[in-house]
Amino acid sequence: MHSAVMQNEDYIKFASANTVEVVCLGSLDQAVQAGDKKAGTYEAVVNGEKVQRMIEWPNLTYDEMIALNSSPGGQYNDTGKIPYTCIVDPHTQKQVWKYSGGSSAKAIQEAVKEARKVLDQEHGKGVARKDYRAFCDAESSATKLTTDGEFAKAIAAIQSATKNADEWPQEMQARRDTAKQAVIDAATAKLDEIESAVDSDAVQAKRDLDKLSTKLTGTGLEARVKEIAKKLASAN
Repeated sequence: MHSAVMQNEDYIKFASANTVEVVCLGSLDQAVQAGDKKAGTYEAVVNGEKVQRMIEWPNLTYDEMIALNSSPGGQYNDTGKIPYTCIVDPHTQKQVWKYSGGSSAKAIQEAVKEARKVLDQEHGKGVARKDYRAFCDAESSATKLTTDGEFAKAIAAIQSATKNADEWPQEMQARRDTAKQAVIDAATAKLDEIESAVDSDAVQAKRDLDKLSTKLTGTGLEARVKEIAKKLASAN
């Protein structure tokens, strides 16, 4: 079933837009200790650090696979038989479909489609996976841009990925607002530094303000820039 479903290209594409896969393997640790080639690993670089990921489950490490087996996901199989497949309602954590024994990728896809129809009717369509991934990328990008002092670019990155955010669930809208506020707070702190230097070093403060002002578009801090500029003019 692993090769027929989890390694099926059509199913992988379908799952990337429709499901969150939870794989629970009760004997993985034994396979690793026995040197089973199916439990082999490969080296990958994640966030600048080298990690060992599972060859059969390319995006997961051994520790992550063990954690999945210890999660609530490992408690749904009440048949004592493997493989066991089920679809769980993410809102209630209850099974809405289950199958004991080998199953085809097509059968699982059809079951997921039916489950999604019910979930969409009860809770709305939510955020498309591609939009969610784009937003996560924008969050990461905005964090780096903010660190580099590129506040306008950081805001633009978030806005570009959240054009349809008004239709998103409130939790996602709040996450968008938090990301934007983090940029604004960092930019405000820079302006505070410049303003505090107006009396002690007006010349340098003006240089810093001129440089920063071009990087604040979209932050809502443009008026603050004008206020500080007036103070600098008076100081001179």
